[in-house]
Amino acid sequence: MVLKSLEQTYDPAFSFRKGSCANSSYEYTDHQRDHDTCLDTCHDPSTLFLPFNLEPCLGLATIAMLIENGTLEMDRSSFTQSAADYLGIGDLTNWDGSKVIADVVQCAASSCDDSPIGTCAPSVRGLEGITINAENLHDVSQRLDDFCDGVEAKLNPDIAGPGVMLSYLLQTCVALFLYLILKTLNSWSRIVAWPFILIIRKIFVPRRPSAWTRARLLQNRLARSQLNAATITSSVEFQEVQTFFVITIQIATLATSRIEGRASSGSDSFAEVLLNAQMVQSLAVYSVLPVILTQCSLQREGMMWWYTFGLTSMTVMLAQIVLTPSMSRVSSFETLWQNFKESSPVEACGGLPNPMTYCNTDNYNSRYGDWKGTNVALAFIYIAVVSLLIDMLATVPRVQKIMNKHLYQVSLAASGHELSGFLFMLLKDQVWPCCLAFWWFGVQAGLLGFVISYFAEVLVIVFSVNLGHFGNFNYGQLISVMVWAPTLAKFVYFSLFGIEEGFGRRLARNYRVVRDVYDRKTNAWEYGIQRDDYEERLNWMQKPPQPQASLSTISTSGSEISNHLEPTLPGPRACNLQLTSIPRNVWVLEPFTEVRSAT
Repeated sequence: MVLKSLEQTYDPAFSFRKGSCANSSYEYTDHQRDHDTCLDTCHDPSTLFLPFNLEPCLGLATIAMLIENGTLEMDRSSFTQSAADYLGIGDLTNWDGSKVIADVVQCAASSCDDSPIGTCAPSVRGLEGITINAENLHDVSQRLDDFCDGVEAKLNPDIAGPGVMLSYLLQTCVALFLYLILKTLNSWSRIVAWPFILIIRKIFVPRRPSAWTRARLLQNRLARSQLNAATITSSVEFQEVQTFFVITIQIATLATSRIEGRASSGSDSFAEVLLNAQMVQSLAVYSVLPVILTQCSLQREGMMWWYTFGLTSMTVMLAQIVLTPSMSRVSSFETLWQNFKESSPVEACGGLPNPMTYCNTDNYNSRYGDWKGTNVALAFIYIAVVSLLIDMLATVPRVQKIMNKHLYQVSLAASGHELSGFLFMLLKDQVWPCCLAFWWFGVQAGLLGFVISYFAEVLVIVFSVNLGHFGNFNYGQLISVMVWAPTLAKFVYFSLFGIEEGFGRRLARNYRVVRDVYDRKTNAWEYGIQRDDYEERLNWMQKPPQPQASLSTISTSGSEISNHLEPTLPGPRACNLQLTSIPRNVWVLEPFTEVRSAT
């Protein structure tokens, strides 16, 4: 509630701009008044404390007192008179300004008793029974300025309670954790290790291979590690869980967007209604950021799975629907006003709601709403999704065939001229990969920045809802926290015992887990070797590689051999193109048939 009109009236240049009084919200919004002046409206407590009358009446009553005291003079010009008639102010010399201000002071003091909305400062409680005159207006104004200091808009625990906010916090933490591990094991470690290897090489082992070559070898070993396989596999599991988590929140937001009334929002003031509506929309929309970041990291590691991409796209579409104005969760003013009037009436305020229901409506959004950078964040979301879609389409065989056909035609046309052929090869082999790498770097850097910003704001909200007190949790909120437990448990299990053990125990008997093994001597990949077969085939792997048309996977039963077509590209990228939704370079699930002899 803005109560600075008393102070503003001491400015001789003060121009009253809110003099329109009304007996109802319909009159206020449509400017159709059935009365001649604000005199009756401001002197009647049943209309004085309506939210759109309180500030105008305070200002008019103060001006009337100062005119009566001789501090101000009434402008009698025709222009001022016509403006006063249009606004319904009337002749201020007929006003009893001290009575209007005394009614406001009494209402403010009485509303402090057992209020569920907030508490009053001692200076406000001391206003009860005070005599209003022109000499103490400044003191009354300063005391009324403290009226809303003890009122704070509270978040609905169903929207931002301890358990709910901890779920958001864990989602963002896990997304950042898995993203950083993936990037470290697959991209960043060679950059970090290169300067240290360079220093050691120059001092101790100058005849070894170059520092960058050794850094790349270290990167390759980390990419083939069991930890990297566990991280990629857990990221896929986590992506599925968090997409359904976000989709559930978004559907719940849409389902409750049309439910009106205080019972649906649990709010005691207009500020709480606005705050909760803003909060639920922000969380439903910006929880999409960790989803897109995880999907981006998975696709950069060769995990081209339409299932996870489809779930990610669904979260973006639902977020756009949540953002539409028609999905606003704020009920109509009449509905909220009637609920507040029934829940917290104050007799000294004409039986109307406690004036604390008006507090902090102007700055409710300053705490949680300014951080988002809505337009920029949404732009990054759309750019990232379109980029991911193009990346997925590039793996479709039909699209690849068309692209290869056009590239072949262009290369034939360019090969007729030496300079054109050189430029084409330079563009295809050097410029285009660099541009693609810089593009994905920019997209991921932008997403990472927004996710960190989102994480920081969620952390602020978590501390604001007193997360440290376990008693603030309820049954449902404790359950909502445990949604991330299976993903974290699988990550630990896969890291300790391996993918074969983690997946092999859960597969049907006619399926098994096999691993692609990298032979360092031959610098080649052997596809589809199971752990049990590995030791038996060590001697075979030590032999020089023999040219063959296909690579075979031998089942443990020894009764069936299933052939893989030899990849058209060497190394792990070939596996990526053939085996989607499987961690790069690592794991393949194959059916096999066990032949039993008849007895």
